[in-house]
Amino acid sequence: MVAFLPFILPLLPLVAGFFHPGLLVSDSDITRTQKKIKANQNPWTISWNTLTSLSFSDVSYTPSPVSVVYRGTWDDHTENAELLWHDVAAAFNLGLRWKISQNTSFANAASNILHAWAISLTTIDGGDDKYLTAGLQGYELANAAELLRDYQPFVDNVLPAVVEMANNIFIPMHYRWLNHEESSEHNVLHFFANWELCNIASAMAMAVLTDNQTVWDFAVDYFKTGEGTGAINNAITNIVEEPGTGALLGQGQESGRDQGHSALDIQLLGVIGQQAWNQGEDLFAYNDSRILRGTEYFARYNLGNDVPFVYYTNGIVSHTEISSASRGAIRPTWELLYNHYVTIKGMDAPWTTLFLNNSLDYYGGAEGGAGSWGEGSGHYDGLGWGSLLYHMDESDVVAASSSKSTSSTANHTPRTSTTSRTTTTTSVVSRQSALISSSTTIEVRTVSAGSSIIANNSGTSPSSTSRTTSTSISTAFPTMTYDRSHEAQHHHNHVEGQAQNWSLGRSSPKSSTHLRSSRILCLFSIEYEPPSPRRQCLSTVVLVKAAAVCDRLDPVCSQCKRAGKPCGGYRDVPSLMFRDENDNAARRSAAAKAKTEARRRLEDSALESDISTPGSRADPSPSDALVCRSMDQLTLTPRITAPLSTPLEDQGLRFFINSFVTRVATRPDGSIDAGSLLPSPHLGAINLHRSSRDAVISVGLAALSNVNNDRALRILSREKHALVIKAVREVVQNPTQANPNKTFHLIIMLSLYEMISCTPNQLDSWIVHLDGAAALLRQSTFRLSLLAMNHRAHLQFYFVSIVKYFAKRVVTPDLLNWSPDLIPSAPPDILPAVGLVDILIRFTKFDAYLHNEKIDAKVAVGSALSFEGELREWATHLPTYWSFTVKQSNAYKYSFRGQYHVYKNMWVSKVLNHYRWARLLVNETIVSLISRMARPTANNVIQRQQALDTIACMAIDICAGAASQEATSEQGVTEDPSRIPPLLNGIFMLLFPLGVAGGAAGTPDEVHEWVLGTLERIGRTMGIRRALEMIPQLKKSARKWKLDQKLWNNIHECNTS
Repeated sequence: MVAFLPFILPLLPLVAGFFHPGLLVSDSDITRTQKKIKANQNPWTISWNTLTSLSFSDVSYTPSPVSVVYRGTWDDHTENAELLWHDVAAAFNLGLRWKISQNTSFANAASNILHAWAISLTTIDGGDDKYLTAGLQGYELANAAELLRDYQPFVDNVLPAVVEMANNIFIPMHYRWLNHEESSEHNVLHFFANWELCNIASAMAMAVLTDNQTVWDFAVDYFKTGEGTGAINNAITNIVEEPGTGALLGQGQESGRDQGHSALDIQLLGVIGQQAWNQGEDLFAYNDSRILRGTEYFARYNLGNDVPFVYYTNGIVSHTEISSASRGAIRPTWELLYNHYVTIKGMDAPWTTLFLNNSLDYYGGAEGGAGSWGEGSGHYDGLGWGSLLYHMDESDVVAASSSKSTSSTANHTPRTSTTSRTTTTTSVVSRQSALISSSTTIEVRTVSAGSSIIANNSGTSPSSTSRTTSTSISTAFPTMTYDRSHEAQHHHNHVEGQAQNWSLGRSSPKSSTHLRSSRILCLFSIEYEPPSPRRQCLSTVVLVKAAAVCDRLDPVCSQCKRAGKPCGGYRDVPSLMFRDENDNAARRSAAAKAKTEARRRLEDSALESDISTPGSRADPSPSDALVCRSMDQLTLTPRITAPLSTPLEDQGLRFFINSFVTRVATRPDGSIDAGSLLPSPHLGAINLHRSSRDAVISVGLAALSNVNNDRALRILSREKHALVIKAVREVVQNPTQANPNKTFHLIIMLSLYEMISCTPNQLDSWIVHLDGAAALLRQSTFRLSLLAMNHRAHLQFYFVSIVKYFAKRVVTPDLLNWSPDLIPSAPPDILPAVGLVDILIRFTKFDAYLHNEKIDAKVAVGSALSFEGELREWATHLPTYWSFTVKQSNAYKYSFRGQYHVYKNMWVSKVLNHYRWARLLVNETIVSLISRMARPTANNVIQRQQALDTIACMAIDICAGAASQEATSEQGVTEDPSRIPPLLNGIFMLLFPLGVAGGAAGTPDEVHEWVLGTLERIGRTMGIRRALEMIPQLKKSARKWKLDQKLWNNIHECNTS
């Protein structure tokens, strides 16, 4: 595939609508820098003097191009990658000197460097390490070239050669790496995040340089929804709560490796965000500003504080705790991050602020750049010069906002990637905080918007620290100093909760005038009306008693200033203290305050993108209905309403039972058909145990709130959910006193809640609670309860564990320790399921081996074919009472292509669905392995086609079985009266086989469309948001399969012609 890319890429859709220069540096950055240097202002002048004093910035610099670049010694070739990173840094530095000084001698020098490499470079080599060079030096090279876009001699004489180099060398390497085409990438999570992040950054930069919208879309789409560690949800793996404040922090993928590489990840995330920002696309805000969450996590830990750590594994390495290696590592990126989030957007970033202060002191008052702060590859992974390019004061914020608005209107609409994707972003109105300009020492209590709580002086959060300008602000914190004797910047640890304080600056006149702190708001005791949706300053709020005096004689906020209106004081205190008008109610659940707040932001943004705000709830009308798609039909599903007098808790319980509980079939007269069916013990538990009832109500309310978009129901569901979490935590603290059956019921409800409240970046969040259940099973009390389960429940536990594996690709201990002997004395109707579980667990181990080890494709195909034979044999030896009938129906609902299945019981139906998706995955593995063969034999081609035929057959059977299961859920099931019906009707576990069928290689288009329609119906009418969030992933999988099949057909036809 890669061999064809240099010929294909120039023919892809090109767009002339990119901003130039529009990567890390914009014309507005240059204009601001010129003005500050002319006025001899710091830190711009300090940074400019450092830049111009370097040999890398001298007009006499001579490049050292080579035809092949090696990163690391490779096949007896000596490493020479430093030649490229030195020359690229020089080209960028010289380009900056040209842009700022307008002296064409610097432009000529930069142009000569780029031209020398464009006509010399043919290959980047050195094993997998070559992709690091392609990514890191690729984005730097494109940024250097972008600085010369308005230097006509470069545009006329050099740019075409540079573009050709980009198309022939760099872009194909980015595609190959991010498409995981190297054999070492069988496990897409194998490589650490910086490998993919740098290739994403370079692909974006090369797209702008070559004016190629297709490449831009590819890079941005991968950052948002990719499978590897460079996708934002994998680069920042977990959102955790800050100790003491509950503020949200983002654990980085390399946190357990070391802090030096974690610092590189933060630097590359800043590059990706800034390049997109200058093209009108806000990746900084994507997924609730996830980049900022990661930045805050890194900064807090590397300033000497503890942070929570969630166990991490990619199937190859495992990290059980955060690494202290290279703790305190500094890279030149903090000016960029601070000025975007705090200065431009006015967001709280207390740890980022402190880390910037720390790094400015390290650099001597102004952030360094390439060639100015050390040697070695790590010192050239970023271009830096943040104090020169991104530092802003208050006047710059207003000017930047105005100029960006003007230029966007006049020249260009904000860029968005053209590929279809689901996004979750947080829109932030640009805010400018008030500076404390008094020359006296004052104490200030502050409000942290990051955590939505009021911080006092005894806390440990740096949000309690005031903004520092030319004066020092005293707080109750003692000074904490750092040992800077080592380049790695190790910092002292402290005891959590101990009084600790920070010296925000030193006496050095270089740095004291440029230190920042997080946005500060004078705190007033206030009475206020319920806040309206629009932002407002305190002129709309009645101030009753001031707890601290604002130091401004004429209070002003940037919003009022731009509007030319008088400002009554600091702006929008209510929205700062309370995220929305319902937060006061949500805070009643103090046990999970921060968790529910995080969930609310994610859920609300996701809901608002999918569901319109309901109007009157009187009579259902087209404006008050959800549109559900079923193949080529559009049906209006009225919103579910309840009498106003019905208590909210009863509404949730009723919706849960109506939607998710197994129904007993009834005769036409309404009587129960099965007569003496035993009730589920779980239903009794709902009445006996308050926590069990809360668990069920939380799930029902959450689902109903999704269907009706009812905020009151959603808030109450969160409160109930928090109570359930508290109950489970009590069990964890004292497991020997717990009731295992009740605990497992609570954990199942927590998992269902996650499925219902799912957001785009949390598709598999339901697994977290089941992992907790697996951990409890190590306790003897819980292990014995598992063995005491009835056979069906015990086997269902293993089926769920297998599904968990294919969601996360991690083999858990319960699968590793499996043996059929764990299901002793299984009756005849259970034995087939035992055999199926045994086959599937062995297949999970085989699949894990494929993803983590290099294996010969022919050998692997043979193993996969043996699994296919086992499954086929299993199906042919089922007892006769496991058979089902395929019937035809004229009704579309609850059928697939007019077909549906009739089973003897629900157990058979569910087990056969497991068999179908498993056999589909086995055959998909066969297709994938043969497709990767360089020279497949004629027999391989036949085997591949047979596998595709089996995939289509299994996908159709999954759909027909799923339709039948939906009908059973709706109409009721007749079971053996001696059997206890399961509490749940199976609709949740139906999502996985539907996802397999709808997104598999070789799935027919009609199956794919039917699955999408079914998932949409489940999501809209039953409130299971996970069903809706699966749809974009399935569409992406279908597109990928079609491209892969087209490539296979082209190659195979060429080989046979």
